Amino acid sequence: MSAPPTSPTRRDVRVGVYRGVAGLVALFLLAVSSLWLLWPFGIYVIKDLAEPENARWLGGSWGALGTFMLALPLVATLRRPREAAGILQFHLAGYAVITVGSMFVLAEPLTIDQVIPFVLLIASYPAPRALLKVPRSVDRRLLGVTVVAALAAVPIVTTGSADNAAHLGSEAQAIGAFHHAGWIATLAILALLFAALRVDGAAVPVRLAGIAVAYLGMASMIVPDQAGSWGFYPGLAALVGGGLVAMLPRFMANSDAASSRRQYPRGHRPPV
Repeated sequence: MSAPPTSPTRRDVRVGVYRGVAGLVALFLLAVSSLWLLWPFGIYVIKDLAEPENARWLGGSWGALGTFMLALPLVATLRRPREAAGILQFHLAGYAVITVGSMFVLAEPLTIDQVIPFVLLIASYPAPRALLKVPRSVDRRLLGVTVVAALAAVPIVTTGSADNAAHLGSEAQAIGAFHHAGWIATLAILALLFAALRVDGAAVPVRLAGIAVAYLGMASMIVPDQAGSWGFYPGLAALVGGGLVAMLPRFMANSDAASSRRQYPRGHRPPV
């Protein structure tokens, strides 16, 4: 005799609601950012500017910020939302950093449409207490990597974007108002900090941050003379460095596994 069908539990409903909310937010972010990734290659799917060829770097940098640093971390929470609190923490923290930072850059007040996605994601998350979890251990190796990366990112974060807007002309100021590369560098440091604090799921934003930096490096090599571009050789360094950052979680996992094998030889299990 087969078991009677079970009705959806409250836990299932909450997971479904969160997936619906997070999926819509992620879809919106992808819709407004992903096609800009094609701009450095001279493919102007979205023609918001009168002279898009002069904004290939800025278009690509916005695509990298919206796609890799905001949308895809949110997508990563959809499969197992209850186990993805750390990834959602990163998305919320990154969104808050960009929103508050942009208020100071543009000197504009916070608007309700900026607050609604933030509130809805928190309100719909099926394990709200997990979002309040505070890390209690630190990986000193990753903390050192974070400090070095932060020092290397200082020139990117502190370089203003006003010059880029002035260089491109008034029609490009809407894009030049934000220094997208600076936000990406800031969120990459945040991702490394999450990993150093051993936040669950931090490997996802670290990999995406590495991909974003590598993409910006490639874009710089393609359009080395564009406003905001890092230039060919710095772009090459960013391409290599971003690739190394993307592989960092795997390297650290292999290192931890090797350390565990040395500490507990075959046949001996670590204490529970």
